[in-house]
Formats: sequence, structure tokens, C-alpha cells
Amino acid sequence: MDERRKVSAAAEATINKGIKNTQERLDANSRQAELVEEAMGFSQQLHRDQCMLIDDLSYYLNSSSVANRLLLEATDANECDYRSAMTFLDEAQSDLLLEKRALRVKEEELYNERARLARDATGR
Repeated sequence: MDERRKVSAAAEATINKGIKNTQERLDANSRQAELVEEAMGFSQQLHRDQCMLIDDLSYYLNSSSVANRLLLEATDANECDYRSAMTFLDEAQSDLLLEKRALRVKEEELYNERARLARDATGR
């Protein structure tokens, strides 16, 4: 009986450690998700600022064909950079969401295992 309690205590300690580790990873995941959201906001603000700057320049340089060509290239580059940044951030956000779901499932499984272990220990 005493040996069974030791095994049960060791198993519970392992499960508790797994739960703690999973919760720490969930916290880290949440912090990373917040950083991705913040980066998206910065990217959107940078894109808007660059669009406004290009619009202002086009207003002042509207008579030069060379300037118009350069402004068109700058506009295209700005749009391309913005799409690229947002695609990267969207993928990062998606990956974090998938990881969060997997961690939630693992956490639930560990809680269920701990409950099963407690039931087995009490003999019910």
C-alpha cells in the first residue's frame, strides 16, 4: 500500500510539473501574441505614414516625370513591403493560435489525468 502511494505521489508530481510547464508555455504564447498584435499595429501605422508622405511628395512634385516615376516605384515598394510584413505577421499569429490550442488540449489532458489519479488513489 505504501509503495502504491509513492508511485501515485510521483505520478501526481510529474503531472503537476507538466501542468505548470504547459501554463508557462501558454503565458509565453500569450506574450508573443501580444507582440505580434503590436507589430501589426506598427506596420499599419508605418504604411499609413508612408502613404501620406508619398501623397505629399506627389503633390509638390507633380510636374516632373522622373519624380512621378520614382513616386510610383516608392508606392509599389511600400505596398509590397506592407503586404509582405502583414503576411509574415498573419502566419506568426496563426502559428501561435495553433500552438495555443494544442497547449490547451495538453493542459486539459493533464488535468483529466490528475483527476483520474486522484480517483484511483481514493479507490472510487
